[in-house]
Amino acid sequence: MKLALKLFFIGMISFVTLVFGGNSDTLYVTHSSGLPGSTNKEFMIKMSNADTVRGMSFVLTDLPESITVTDVQIQVKTNTFRVFRTATTEGGVKVVLIPQANKTGDDRYLLPGTAADLLRVICDVNADAPAKTKATLRLANVAISNMENLTETFNIKDGYFWLGAKGDVDTTFVGVDMFDVLRMIDIVLNRPPAATEYDIWSGDLNGDGVIDMVDIIEAIDLALQGTVMFSKMSVPIIDESVNSSARIDVGVLPNNFIGETRVPFVVRSTENLHGLMLSLNYNRKKIHLSKSQIENLAPEVKASFKYTENSLNVMLYRMDGKPVLSQGENFFELSVRVNEKLDHDEHIRVIQALAGGEKVRKIQTIFGENQQQESYIPETFALEQNYPNPFNMSTVINYDVPPLEEKSTTVRLAIYNTNGQLVKVLEDRQRSAGHYSVQWNGYDEQGRYVASGVYFYKLIAGDVVITKKLAVMK
Repeated sequence: MKLALKLFFIGMISFVTLVFGGNSDTLYVTHSSGLPGSTNKEFMIKMSNADTVRGMSFVLTDLPESITVTDVQIQVKTNTFRVFRTATTEGGVKVVLIPQANKTGDDRYLLPGTAADLLRVICDVNADAPAKTKATLRLANVAISNMENLTETFNIKDGYFWLGAKGDVDTTFVGVDMFDVLRMIDIVLNRPPAATEYDIWSGDLNGDGVIDMVDIIEAIDLALQGTVMFSKMSVPIIDESVNSSARIDVGVLPNNFIGETRVPFVVRSTENLHGLMLSLNYNRKKIHLSKSQIENLAPEVKASFKYTENSLNVMLYRMDGKPVLSQGENFFELSVRVNEKLDHDEHIRVIQALAGGEKVRKIQTIFGENQQQESYIPETFALEQNYPNPFNMSTVINYDVPPLEEKSTTVRLAIYNTNGQLVKVLEDRQRSAGHYSVQWNGYDEQGRYVASGVYFYKLIAGDVVITKKLAVMK
């Protein structure tokens, strides 16, 4: 809406044009951003004034057609001025500030240091605005009135408005997702295509001017928070424009089982996967995933987890940019614990999945109810070879406990030297059926790091005794 400016208001105040440069006062526009189609976005016009200000006028110029100013609000504490705005023929917005008629004395003016936040500008972004572009927000034809009607010296600083959002590097307009993370990793590794100015601005989440590990970790956290926002459907969405595909099948937890186990995931992909993101739904009353871990993946593959109200969100990625899963059939396992005996077969369901190929290419994901892979339920006691072996910092020992009539049994896992002397007790507790992992960091019962050499680790559960050999190497 255009507002007419009454000339007698202007006549009451003697305006003087600003001299650009100098070091005294500053008038500047803050930076802002908004996605195409967003509304009520805002940026501030701020002022640092060393002298008393009676009124001012300026034109906000270089506004692109994709941004529409809807309101200009005074922000100074005393509400000193009335604000008038009108559109200019060049596509800008002229703003005039004059004293409130009902104010008296010093309340009619901006005293020195009172106008840090001068104006709040509210705007909408058109839905067809070109994403990843930047508009400069400039102040032109600036005029000001002071108490002595003398020429003021002001520094004028432009702002900018990005048509996009922080973290949404690939501008999918759905928030930060796995593809933004993969693109940021490629940028850190200097992989083509070269990062644009928008990429750097969007991916620089902590505002230090570069994209680094800190930004990537924050993007991963944002992506994991937002997975279920993309779709709450329990079936995959078929995108005919995507040629490659990845099918995800998840194992079933069998009837009457209770204890710890590993649920298998089988991924069959038509090309290498550089990232995989899953949103999993499960029976929270009976199934516990709070200490979940993924096994049977390459050591370089990172797995990040985020628990939401209705799901567990998981992202697999590598910081070196190499594939997390190769073309063809891949197998990995998610460790879970069943706290109550299952009265029927239970599924851990994939309710949403994202898969990315080389150069952040989107890959069609296929998932649903046809999940025939059986979860791993131990049939006998077993003690696996430690990994790594030999080791010099820490090693992992896995063992299995089968279903028992007594539901649980005392399990003792301990380290002995070649003389049969006890070195360290790793486990001595009740265990129900399941698969378990224990880490040994090489220290004995007195907290001393053991000498290099051969040691034995022994599993004792009732009448069952299993012994294996390991090596410590400094």
